Amino acid sequence: MESGGPPSTNHELGHQVSLDIDRLIQSVKKELKISCAPSGTWCIYKVLERLRELNEKAYAPRLVSIGPIHHGKDKLKAMEDYKTMYLREFLDRSGVSVEAFIEFIKENETRLRDCYAETIGFSSENLIKMTLMDAAFVIMFLLKWNYKDFRRSRDSIFYPPYKSVDVRVDICLLENQLPFFILEELCGLSTILGNSPKPTLIELTHGFF
Repeated sequence: MESGGPPSTNHELGHQVSLDIDRLIQSVKKELKISCAPSGTWCIYKVLERLRELNEKAYAPRLVSIGPIHHGKDKLKAMEDYKTMYLREFLDRSGVSVEAFIEFIKENETRLRDCYAETIGFSSENLIKMTLMDAAFVIMFLLKWNYKDFRRSRDSIFYPPYKSVDVRVDICLLENQLPFFILEELCGLSTILGNSPKPTLIELTHGFF
């Protein structure tokens, strides 16, 4: 019984198979190029889903995002104005230009990205800006927590309505982190911690806890 169409030759079928295989090979090669091998520098992870299901609120920041994982969530956007204020204070006190800090983060962008187990989907520009804003916020928060001289009366994080306790909880969360080397190096570039003897970031963190 005839099918009504021209019969396929073995050559045509073989050619079709060959095209499919070529496409598959190219697809696999593309995946190999963009996929990252597990990094020994990973230090910031997302919480396992089985843990998150037990208590979602225990692992998600309520007031402020630090780092890329929770950045941009609607309920956390109100704190972006505080980050800008803290960055301005950080720059005013540091004696270093914003260009110098940006250049440092840019030079260490690959190392920064490698600290996260998850692929960071931010562009270089957005990642660098976010990192500088968040790092300045954390450094200034630690300084304000340890030294009252760094606090300003219009700062409602440390004055009514006193948001400092909520911020303190948020910046301790596993997913809400920046690599420590970023914070440490930005402090090292600046003179914000004073001259000799000046507290180290480790000492500020110790005082925080």
